[in-house]
Amino acid sequence: MLALIGGVLMVASEFFDLFHVENLRGGQIPEAARTAGENHGYALLIIGLAMIVATFLTRSSGQWLPAFGAALLGAFALAILLFGDLPDANRSELVSKGKFGTASPAAGFWLALVGTLIATLASAGLAYVMRSGAKTPN
Repeated sequence: MLALIGGVLMVASEFFDLFHVENLRGGQIPEAARTAGENHGYALLIIGLAMIVATFLTRSSGQWLPAFGAALLGAFALAILLFGDLPDANRSELVSKGKFGTASPAAGFWLALVGTLIATLASAGLAYVMRSGAKTPN
């Protein structure tokens, strides 16, 4: 169940702002903000949907391999967030119309991070439980 929740959070995060940019006087520069999906080509949307499908496949088939694949996808999504999105969400540079500003992570980044961590850990746990042959609660 946690893997599904994490996948849904990953999908939802794509439509929220990844970062907000504030100028040096404290006001936001709205045209400089970007959604998470715009920043990485909606990769987490695809990965999140694949994780949801893999979780359902694991539960319906009783096999551990789809959950293991979902955990690997989650690790890949975490790499996208940490190495692709985090530097963009913390940059400080000339942003638009000659205004200097600094970026800070917004709701889209935090939703994606929480969703990815939940989905990855839950998928890895599900794969471990299924692989070891233990019964999972329905």
